[in-house]
Amino acid sequence: MEVTEWPTDEVVLEHEVVIIVLRRFDSVAVTAARMRAKPRFGNRVLVGVTESAPAAAERRHAIVAGYDDLVAESRDSRILIARILRTLHSRPEYRCLLPDKKRPAA
Repeated sequence: MEVTEWPTDEVVLEHEVVIIVLRRFDSVAVTAARMRAKPRFGNRVLVGVTESAPAAAERRHAIVAGYDDLVAESRDSRILIARILRTLHSRPEYRCLLPDKKRPAA
């Protein structure tokens, strides 16, 4: 679901992953804090998407501010999906839903 305004609590609670497109990098800390402060936001995945590739320091700043990951906007959605799945796979409550990366030996 895509919304152009600040999402209501009910909209956020319907999804396990929240993706915010950041038009200005200086709003990273504020948006992360506002999303994490929503009632029952809990352990949802919060991903920021920037127009240009973030520098290592900018990515660290976003993660410290409350984002789980910060990625550059891309026409290839596989990159974003891979980062989301990696984040979900690291959380024990989602491990039963995602297959292990390791394949059994033949």
